[in-house]
Amino acid sequence: MDGCSIREDGQISIIVPVYNCEPYLTQFFESVLAQTIGNFVLYVVNDGSSDRSEEIILRYQRKLRDRLMYIRADRNGGPSRARNLGLAAFEKQPTQYLTFLDADDWFEPGYLEDLYTHSVLSGADLTVSGLTRFDAQTGKTLCTEMVTFPETPVTDVPHFKSLGYINTCLYTKLFRAEVLKGIRFRVMGRSEDTCYLFEALPRIRSILFTNHALYHYRARQFSLDRSLREQVTLSMYRQFARMLRLYETEPYRACAPLFETQVFIRCAIGEVMRNTLADPKSAFRQENRCRQYMDRYMPGWRRNIYLCFTRSCTPNLQENAVKGCALLYKLHLFRLSILPYRVLSRVLKVEVRR
Repeated sequence: MDGCSIREDGQISIIVPVYNCEPYLTQFFESVLAQTIGNFVLYVVNDGSSDRSEEIILRYQRKLRDRLMYIRADRNGGPSRARNLGLAAFEKQPTQYLTFLDADDWFEPGYLEDLYTHSVLSGADLTVSGLTRFDAQTGKTLCTEMVTFPETPVTDVPHFKSLGYINTCLYTKLFRAEVLKGIRFRVMGRSEDTCYLFEALPRIRSILFTNHALYHYRARQFSLDRSLREQVTLSMYRQFARMLRLYETEPYRACAPLFETQVFIRCAIGEVMRNTLADPKSAFRQENRCRQYMDRYMPGWRRNIYLCFTRSCTPNLQENAVKGCALLYKLHLFRLSILPYRVLSRVLKVEVRR
């Protein structure tokens, strides 16, 4: 951030893309107003909303005044482009810390203060909070994530295996802004958070987990037709392939096994599951295509220590589930896991993410 001075009126910048979030924006902004600290600047990017989102944003801009910077995109370009607009504005007058929030979620009054205090006291480059996921229709809490990590800063970042299985969402992460200099979001249908986080990872010297679930994520169901699902999947494959080439070079190479594990989770499990649940007849094709993709772009996945059962395996359920899925892929049997997942998620309404 050469040539720019740190803002004196705020130490945290927050970038929030908004696209047709009218039903949720009031709760979001009330969460902002209720925060126990006020040293933040909110960059709200209206990504071409066609509902009353702008009206709500302007109403709260009058309340937040110079703590809300409003940016209108000229068209709907998706969350990556919207966040990049926010980053461009942020870099003109950066603060010491930077985070990202989703406009359809809410967070408890102490959320920002908890992250900020832990970051300042520890000196961590990245501070991570826990979260709860709740059903958008019923309000029922589905699960709590990221609350069982070490209480002291993690300094051996390339070998901290939990990063291979962690939820890569950015809305629970407070960065020291200097580690993000020049990084932009890749335009893709899903998992742009994963690429952004892992592009910054080699610059991050220490990570601290608060283990406090003060962020509440609204789990909503989205339905896409077959052509759009295919576009989303292919966009993920393309951008992950580019990132995987980056991870063949220094200083990324040390973190390559962690990133490969995340690619496996996002593509081989997440995308294949989503596409197969929508089109059960495509199970065999989806599985084979993803295996061929991994063999081509990350040929070491079969030997990746985070995707293989070993004698030193821990009883961690999530870790073992990922390794079990990798084993099924090696045996060309992953599609057998689709039916149990369908029963759990669609019939019994059990949230399987942890």
